Amino acid sequence: MSALSATEQELQKHFNAFHAARAASDLVTRLYAEAMGDAYPVEVAASSSCDFTLLGTMVTRLCLRPGQVLADIGCGTGGVGLWLARALALRLTGVDISPTAIELAAARRPAFLPQGRAQFRVGTLEATGLPGGHAHGVVCVDAMSNATDRTAALREIHRILHPGRAMITRAVRKDSGTAYGEQAKNAESTSTNGPANPPCGGACTGCGSPTRPPFDATSVTSSRRTCCARRTGCCPVSTGAVRA
Repeated sequence: MSALSATEQELQKHFNAFHAARAASDLVTRLYAEAMGDAYPVEVAASSSCDFTLLGTMVTRLCLRPGQVLADIGCGTGGVGLWLARALALRLTGVDISPTAIELAAARRPAFLPQGRAQFRVGTLEATGLPGGHAHGVVCVDAMSNATDRTAALREIHRILHPGRAMITRAVRKDSGTAYGEQAKNAESTSTNGPANPPCGGACTGCGSPTRPPFDATSVTSSRRTCCARRTGCCPVSTGAVRA
């Protein structure tokens, strides 16, 4: 990968320590499981509040076929991408800035996928090191906020994406305004946004198709939004869409 900036070096140092500490204790996993109950996918062990609802939304919205390539950008220890690749019979490429996370993700691979079905590499959101058109689908779960340049990160996702879909989830403040949509436009994409949490069983604001239940708020002042990007055109997922 290319040389890291001073900011990226500090971010890498932080996440190396974070993932090492997380691997040394199951406390965080137990706290998530206690807080989320049956909705928490324990084997995924995501470094975020990923639940079965989010995993199910990604399965249905990515529209991938067996054998295609899924890229998990900002993959952490790989749980989300590994779970999706197993569920959909995909090949997986995971990218994360933390060498510690990449080592842990590679060690988890045998529990999910056979040899040769997954690869993990060190890279950043803005510079994954992957070739253009590498992936048929991309997921980026709660990692976009760590990008030093979000517009560049969105451009990179567009570059590595073969005509297909990308899903980006993020925890945002309710008063965050339109900054994300503006960044998407700067990345040569367009963005639309719906309500922060559409009612359970309601309709997609873009195409009218049924929506999944709303994602739980991560705190009193923040809520989860999902963002679906498709180079060939798409509809919003839950609350927003970025079209490349």
